[in-house]
Amino acid sequence: MVGVNGIEIKVGQVWRCRDGKERKVVSNDGHDDWPWDLENGDSVSDTGAEFYDGESNSDLIELVKDENGFTIWRGGEQPAETRGKVVEVRIGRSTKHGPADRYMWNHCGNADIAAYKVAEKAAAPQPSDSATLAEETLSALGWTFDGQAWTEQPKAELPIGMVPNALDVQVGGTHYKDCAIQPI
Repeated sequence: MVGVNGIEIKVGQVWRCRDGKERKVVSNDGHDDWPWDLENGDSVSDTGAEFYDGESNSDLIELVKDENGFTIWRGGEQPAETRGKVVEVRIGRSTKHGPADRYMWNHCGNADIAAYKVAEKAAAPQPSDSATLAEETLSALGWTFDGQAWTEQPKAELPIGMVPNALDVQVGGTHYKDCAIQPI
């Protein structure tokens, strides 16, 4: 199949049409010339050209959501619907799952983000910075701070849920841990 702008048409996709509206592809009836049926009742060819019925102009021009519900990403500011949520992000050929606020949406290093989908649950709250997480961890281990230095007390086990992930702690900013692909 030829498709539109090199993208194959599939059932479940949402396309932006020439009239500016979005329409979902709902079926393929196998008709030779106009096999793809849209939710508004129009039919289109394998190249996305509409069967002209004199009332609408719904030629497919731009894929908005794929058949798996991923929104196509073209860069810019972080989408408002992702703030504070967990997302699945397609980067290159892989799919990553995590808090949306950790991705640098408007960063040139994320030029490979192809699509995103908001997950059902909200992201776990993140500490305000890596220094706060380090202080909480040291305190949980029984260390004390006298205003100038940390002093080790008798060793203690970390309480369940307080085991830090080494990739979450960065001293001196967040410029590494906020990257989609974190340098180590």
